[in-house]
Amino acid sequence: MRLVRLSALVFISLGCPLWAATLDVTVKDATGAVVNGARVVLLDGQRGTVASGRSDGEGRARLEARPGAYLLQVESAGFEAGAE
Repeated sequence: MRLVRLSALVFISLGCPLWAATLDVTVKDATGAVVNGARVVLLDGQRGTVASGRSDGEGRARLEARPGAYLLQVESAGFEAGAE
């Protein structure tokens, strides 16, 4: 099985009130194909996992968290894990 690094495109939209943010993530492989069922995790250095979800058939996942600095981790079977 060939390992391919995953990447995630993240859009953050701040709604009112400002203590909530929605992250729309699109998971794609190195060829640009979307990845279904990838585990997407938002990590905070102090609190650990803040939010998690799985990408849908179009490679999309939606996570909600307070605005701040986070590490986004993406994992899927057959792929090398990626974090940004």
